[in-house]
Amino acid sequence: HSFQKKNKFYKNKFFIIFLFFWIFICINSILSESLISIKSSIFYIRFGLFLLLVNYFLDRDLQFAINLKKIILFVFIFLVLDSLYQFIFGNNLIGFPKDGRISSFFGDEKILGSFIVKIIPIYISLYFLVKKNIELDNHIYLILLSSLALILLSGERSSLGLFILYLMLLLFITTQNKKKLITYIIVFFSILFFTIISSSKLKSRFLIELKDQFFYPIKNEVNEVKKVYMFTQAHHYLYLTAYNMFKAKPIIGHGTKTFRENCEKPEYKYLNHRYSCSTHPHNFYIQMAAENGIIGLSFLLFIYLSLLKDFWK
Repeated sequence: HSFQKKNKFYKNKFFIIFLFFWIFICINSILSESLISIKSSIFYIRFGLFLLLVNYFLDRDLQFAINLKKIILFVFIFLVLDSLYQFIFGNNLIGFPKDGRISSFFGDEKILGSFIVKIIPIYISLYFLVKKNIELDNHIYLILLSSLALILLSGERSSLGLFILYLMLLLFITTQNKKKLITYIIVFFSILFFTIISSSKLKSRFLIELKDQFFYPIKNEVNEVKKVYMFTQAHHYLYLTAYNMFKAKPIIGHGTKTFRENCEKPEYKYLNHRYSCSTHPHNFYIQMAAENGIIGLSFLLFIYLSLLKDFWK
């Protein structure tokens, strides 16, 4: 019985998909003959093993989930208090300046919003698991509002987009009544909209700057015209460089983490522009297409379809 219980973790469909994906990227990296790519792919197995280990402990002992939930909540509260201190006094508790945007203990990295949008879904999932009831309550509302405040203060637009997407999924799962669901959505977007327009800094960061980056002015011989970019000018050129790489090897790509090595090559670097090369193209799916091709994207698509099937059930 003990063997069967342990064996079920290895037979998990997501772990099996992960193993096939890992084998594929390892072979692909060897074919690329890039040492950086080979090293990255071989050690990628750590993510699958880590999730397998966490899954094992969560299934074996509810106390593990309770303790993990408490740790995440402590970290979250600490970040909220430190961020408020940094917002009011200009420096956080260990002296990091806010430098225009709140970053708390992350300093120059400016990843506070990104950290929050990744850790809070884990916390809420653990909360539901421990409570054995999937429903929104005052505790969850407070966590979500605090998270929204931190993300807005961090000024991270992509994190705000991910948070909105997560919230929509959360409301869809937890709210059966359609009228109640619509009410929740209207209230959320009203709070978000009025919060942003009531602050000149937030309005500039989330509305004006975003608009200006999408429509970048270019002067020609006659007058000034506005060119439309995919998100920003820098992102636009990186995406097109990645697309050139994808066109060259659409099936298997060039190998994991090879964008940084190939983007400088004349046949890929879009218009030889200074924004056309970086360590990565700043978009996970475009990077996957360039580095691991259609096969790499197929693994992701299969996982997402499986998750959507579970959500629908």
